[in-house]
Amino acid sequence: MTQLIMNKSDLINVNKTRPPRIKTNFTSYSNKEYIAKRPKFAQVIPLNQSKTAGFYLSEEDVLKAKWIANESCFEKGSVIFGHKHKFGGQKAPSPGILLLQPRIQILTQSSPMLEHTFQVKGTKNKKKTEIIASLSAKDYSEDKKYVCDQWWSIYNDKTGTLAQKANLEGDLTVRNWYVGYILTTTNDRAHEYPVVFSVKGITGAIFKEEIQDFRQEMSRTLACVNEVSPRDLTEEITGRYVWIPTFAFDTYGENGNEVVGVKEYVKPDYSSVEAAEKSLDNLLIPDDMMVQTKRDQDDELLQNFCNRFSDQLNGDLGHYGYSKQLQSSRPIDPHVLPEGADDTGEDVVL
Repeated sequence: MTQLIMNKSDLINVNKTRPPRIKTNFTSYSNKEYIAKRPKFAQVIPLNQSKTAGFYLSEEDVLKAKWIANESCFEKGSVIFGHKHKFGGQKAPSPGILLLQPRIQILTQSSPMLEHTFQVKGTKNKKKTEIIASLSAKDYSEDKKYVCDQWWSIYNDKTGTLAQKANLEGDLTVRNWYVGYILTTTNDRAHEYPVVFSVKGITGAIFKEEIQDFRQEMSRTLACVNEVSPRDLTEEITGRYVWIPTFAFDTYGENGNEVVGVKEYVKPDYSSVEAAEKSLDNLLIPDDMMVQTKRDQDDELLQNFCNRFSDQLNGDLGHYGYSKQLQSSRPIDPHVLPEGADDTGEDVVL
């Protein structure tokens, strides 16, 4: 019978002491090749066909974001929990969270993108939506910047002639994605994973304009405190801002379409150094969140978020992400304008 209890061990230095491990011993555990599955982005969208104006997270998106805050963590009336909304194709309304006057931290954002909605060939009512081009010149090489001008010309051509020449039947609009966090009253994060604010058309144009205005006001406030001239600041700094808009319905355009707009936002006061200090204390994330914010901005998940979010939309919904042509070859050259065509630039009213 085999003896199971050893009278003598063959192990050498069984009682040896190992030095304690430190931070550098564990850094490789965070390498991206070891990450089994990246979290999916939750999507926050405006509710245009609703009794109350605001931005909405469905119950599914609340779970994706790993929401950790309750209603008591927010200013009264700024967020509605359990708000029910029925989308097209749904049999019954589904619950979610409606943001009326949220605190928002925006870490980064996409370039403006041209979105195309069209009827699928061979069907009567089935439509598909996909992003077909970037509308930012910085996304094009020097010898291809004219392509960006062409896309803007196609979009701004109200006759539809250029779109028809480019075989783009259907509707064209401008889409923007903003990645960040919804914050509590104390400017702490209400969820663990970042969310994407997805906006288009008039709402997207308003969203963009108001955020740009807020960033300029914050630049002036920081300049007041530091006694320097205001200047444009990088995303590393603007990603620390806390934007507090109040959403409301308003009518825009020739047809008087009612869309979610920004009624106002909390503006910083830089009438004096003391006032500026007080405003910055409210409209900047806490000091203990600065390091984590920089890590988030440097993380590959956010730096590559447009491709990831596009793949997610195409995978989950079958469309709304990049077109196959855009996935395989960017930028796309529409080849519909003659050489030397005028640069129409971005239509300010979108």
